Amino acid sequence: MNFRSSLKRGVWLGVFLRCLFMGPPLWASEDVVKQVRARYPVTPLSAVEKVALLSEVAQTLGPEWGILRKQTGHVCLGSDGQSYSCDHICRLDQSVHVDVLGDEETTATPLWRSSGPIDPPRIFCAAALGSAAPIPDSRIPNAPAPIPTLDLSPVHQKLDALALDLARVERQLDEHAKREEEHWRNVKGQWERIWKPLLGFVGKYGGPLIGGVIAGIYGS
Repeated sequence: MNFRSSLKRGVWLGVFLRCLFMGPPLWASEDVVKQVRARYPVTPLSAVEKVALLSEVAQTLGPEWGILRKQTGHVCLGSDGQSYSCDHICRLDQSVHVDVLGDEETTATPLWRSSGPIDPPRIFCAAALGSAAPIPDSRIPNAPAPIPTLDLSPVHQKLDALALDLARVERQLDEHAKREEEHWRNVKGQWERIWKPLLGFVGKYGGPLIGGVIAGIYGS
């Protein structure tokens, strides 16, 4: 047996062992992740949706796959209230965990990257959840939350009423200013017609008249 034949047999043996112990090959496994990810169009995913997506990937790959339970670090709460990894799945029989979501906090891009053996009891492989979290039909990818509509007609009515009141007060102030102006014009006219001549007469004849009156009183 020459070297080339031995090398070829070694490569095929490696492929066989990988398929036997690590499940589907890399390209097939990543395709599964992509197919499942496509059923979750919302970005970014909620924590429950991430755990549901990971569970669906594990269930699709086969019964030997599960999701990674975590008690510390960055975790996502599943629909059962337990904390799980936000981006890893794992093998139940061999405790190997695989990263399947890149940038899970934002884009959650499908990938397949082995993270090696797990570290129990801090983390351990658990069975996938039975059902995926439903995504509401009303949620559209990358769409902002709808802004609630408010009925502002009562506010507009109140503002219109205040505007009418303000206009009425302005008219009343204008009328009051006109009356004041007319009053002082009348006062000035009365001064010119009555009081000014009277004071002039008193100034001119008041002294002699008063003097004559006093003289008449004391002379008699």
